[in-house]
Amino acid sequence: MRLLDKFKLRPSSGAPSASALPIETPTALRVIDEHFTPESALDLETYIAAGDLTAIHHLARYLWARELLPTGRSNVLDLGCGSGYGSFLMAQARPEASVIGVVYDEQAVDHARRHHQLDNLTFAAGDPTDWERTIGGSQLDAIACFDVIEHVQHRELLLEGVAGHLHPQGLFLFSTPCASDSNNLKPGWEHHRIEYSTASLYDFLGRYFSEVSLSEDSSFPGRALFEGLHARGVLYELRLNPVICRKPIRIPNPYRS
Repeated sequence: MRLLDKFKLRPSSGAPSASALPIETPTALRVIDEHFTPESALDLETYIAAGDLTAIHHLARYLWARELLPTGRSNVLDLGCGSGYGSFLMAQARPEASVIGVVYDEQAVDHARRHHQLDNLTFAAGDPTDWERTIGGSQLDAIACFDVIEHVQHRELLLEGVAGHLHPQGLFLFSTPCASDSNNLKPGWEHHRIEYSTASLYDFLGRYFSEVSLSEDSSFPGRALFEGLHARGVLYELRLNPVICRKPIRIPNPYRS
């Protein structure tokens, strides 16, 4: 069944009308450290009905991502997997893939292992700024990293690790808050170290990938899911969020083994 049919979503003919008011009142959330954890089943309709915008945004990105993952045998990393629900969704959609969810927080790893179990899914603690030692040197066919980089102090090391371990034809599926025209170095939430402007984020990603696909483009893969949300009055600003990066840039480096 197509994703749009399952959730009764249809592409909109354009921007939502003025009468299609965005849903703005999220329900109470349980948080493991900095991580979002769904309150209910992993069903988008449940959160649309509840008007839980936070849950809709988090869940929608993984529902989008799992439709883009390669079919057949592949290695998929969910970088900054939090409570593990997104890793579970991707592993469930691609049973022939090996999916690993990595997060720095041992408490989150324990939660994920208890609540999300599949034969092709594992969880581990790891630090994306210390990739080789804590995550390993395996080449990956797809990496998802949603709303993580804004929590990280040394963000260039995270992207360096992604570009260094992604297959040359692999996919980097990425999101971070970036709707503003200026960088916000003091975001309202204490766990965010930065919220990029779209211009700065585009420049930053362009240092590590030769191809950056913009969600603003009508041909953006999987855009119909978000347009379907718009058509139902759910606000999701498609402004470099999410984004697909391809063709990782690897500069010859005599200091790397």
